Amino acid sequence: MDGAAPIDLSLLEQDYGDAAVELLPALLDGYRKSLRSRLASFATGLQTGDQAAIARTAHAMKGSCAFLGARALGAACVTIEAKAKREQADWADLARFAELAGDVLAALRARVEGDDANRPAPRPA
Repeated sequence: MDGAAPIDLSLLEQDYGDAAVELLPALLDGYRKSLRSRLASFATGLQTGDQAAIARTAHAMKGSCAFLGARALGAACVTIEAKAKREQADWADLARFAELAGDVLAALRARVEGDDANRPAPRPA
């Protein structure tokens, strides 16, 4: 990673102003549910060799990454989608996705709890 925070909610704050803070609990809940589903889809795709399903899952995840300003996770989704289209996505891709998604989840949780100081530190590249 490039040292950036896991999320950048400036776009959300720009679009929703002060109401953005009120949206965070719902975003956290929705992201948590979506993440479980996406991880399961990736794993199933890898187990069954369904690279097209992996590509679709990665593509779908890019939108929520953009909304949350989760640039590193979004970039991982772009990479996974491209690799899956070439029939090359693998378990290492899923592990990287899960690691970055966990960082995003922790950062969202910290924002919801109002504890920015305890957001996870950026991981070195």
